[in-house]
Amino acid sequence: MDVLVAGAGTSGALAAITAGREGTRTCALEFMGFPGGIGTGAGITCYFHGAKGGLQSEIDRRTLELNLLLEGRELPDRRWHHVGKILSLFDSFADARVRFVGRALLAEVRLDGAGRVTDVIAATCEGPVRIVAKSFVDCTGDGDLCAAAGAAFSLGRAGDGRMMAYSQSVFALRSDPEGLAVVSRNFDAGWTDPTDSEELSRARIEGVAQHARPTWEASETPLAVAPLPGVRQSRQIATDYALGLRDLVAHTSFADAVGEAESIADTHSVDLEFEDDEAFFFFCVCRLFRYSLRTQLPYRMLLPRGLTNVWIACRAAGLEPTASYAVRMQRDMQRLGEVAGRVAAGCAREDRVAREALPEWWKNEGQAVDHREVPAEREEPARWLESVAAGQAGLPLWRLFVRTGENRAALREIACGREAHPHASFCAAAVLAMWGDPAGEERLLAAIDAREEGPPPSENNTGAHGQEIDLPFWLLAIVLLRRGGTAACLPVLRRVADTPGLLFNVRTAVAITLERLASIGRISAEAAAEIAELLTRPPLSEVMLAPSHSIWRSLRGEPQLKLRNDAGADTRQDHAWQLHLVVARIRALAGLPETPEAAAYRADPRPWIRRIFEGVSKK
Repeated sequence: MDVLVAGAGTSGALAAITAGREGTRTCALEFMGFPGGIGTGAGITCYFHGAKGGLQSEIDRRTLELNLLLEGRELPDRRWHHVGKILSLFDSFADARVRFVGRALLAEVRLDGAGRVTDVIAATCEGPVRIVAKSFVDCTGDGDLCAAAGAAFSLGRAGDGRMMAYSQSVFALRSDPEGLAVVSRNFDAGWTDPTDSEELSRARIEGVAQHARPTWEASETPLAVAPLPGVRQSRQIATDYALGLRDLVAHTSFADAVGEAESIADTHSVDLEFEDDEAFFFFCVCRLFRYSLRTQLPYRMLLPRGLTNVWIACRAAGLEPTASYAVRMQRDMQRLGEVAGRVAAGCAREDRVAREALPEWWKNEGQAVDHREVPAEREEPARWLESVAAGQAGLPLWRLFVRTGENRAALREIACGREAHPHASFCAAAVLAMWGDPAGEERLLAAIDAREEGPPPSENNTGAHGQEIDLPFWLLAIVLLRRGGTAACLPVLRRVADTPGLLFNVRTAVAITLERLASIGRISAEAAAEIAELLTRPPLSEVMLAPSHSIWRSLRGEPQLKLRNDAGADTRQDHAWQLHLVVARIRALAGLPETPEAAAYRADPRPWIRRIFEGVSKK
């Protein structure tokens, strides 16, 4: 073979078709017996954000034509019938002379001594099969080929190592005024580590079981459970360039751009105290969760470090965890697959390696990069300062933060000024804290002591299904102290920790701040461990949590909103592990033994929890 594409899902199907059309002998390995991945087998049969254009537009047109045959009516261009897409991909495979090998599991990857993959072994229904190729495209979703070849990777977010929630969809027959339609019911089922076979099996059983119910609505009749779980996040392979949150906010351009991505930071979660510091500041303090994140996609994000003839073109590509919340949509992945397929074919044809690819091989064919001009106010710091002085959050607050140190004196004056608007002084103190400047600490501590709420939740700062993201000032202040706090904050954090009936997410926020301050030497590990012990005193309230809930409403004792994707399933899980994980890390810093609660999680029935706790002892 010239090109081997591992995984014929969202990105892999288009990678294989593109490579085949380039005239190369192309093989597509796929675990399932059909192509399409998330958009077919997992039942996520619609687009959410992402740029149109390229080969995917042609596949979509074919699919729409088949939808007419399967449903007898025209569907919107962002939706499709899962069988229609399967058939359109198979037709395209045939046209491009792609050899599709279904029900095949990538089992082994072989390399020479120079980082060049020579061949792979796949387990098939007929037995093991060895495939030799010149170019290899990893579209497994989990980066399995790259990981097996020795590429470095990361797993999960900064605070607790957890990955995004997965879905387990069910297909249903819906009756509406226009007739019958096949629809997919998609909601967050829980969390998993898709790189662990035992864990993925557990998650699959859990997700299917959530659909059990005595009766279904008369307008919807269940047809089938989707054969694949809808995994949103997995490994992130280390590549020549990793897109970050700052790229997305700044709408970064790249000389080696292969396309564009645009979305919101769709985390499917609200326990944002576990995100990295910049993400928390952007989402919760700047209140920009629904801000349009837009960036060009550089070719370098497809190049795994240490490998010369391999491209990673799936959700495991070069993305920092926070950036992957936005750059993971099906349109984005299809674009990456198309580019990787074209370049892999060109390199195989001319016996080149990935980093010798010619620009015309990855140029933007079929998807023009229509990069919008950056607003002029972006380069006017005086206006950002005026906005903060008026007590406004938003993009100006972020702009001030990323220009580290500029306007420091003015921000200190606003944060410490007695006549400043309380929203303004808090915003100024937040920026100072993000800079590691303790000048705003007193203002943050005052917000905690007064249980200052700040502005009410905004309808403009919600998740894709209506999740409320906003937090009160006093809780924001607790998290911000992990950047701008000193030993002076210990009495206040101790009082919070000693509060009866403390909400679970407040406990975790305090714990993470204590851990950070101890790890950077602002406070002693012993002092952090002493306060952390208060946080674990029973009873732990509200530890049985659904993937998405409003922390603000919990703090006020108000009923939770019904989310738009609520299918009536009980998806609550025990989150106590998160608190015990952070406390275990604090105790490790202090040289103290592990608590029995933390030790118990090493035998948790969820393998992904076991993995995370095992990581504490390895540090």
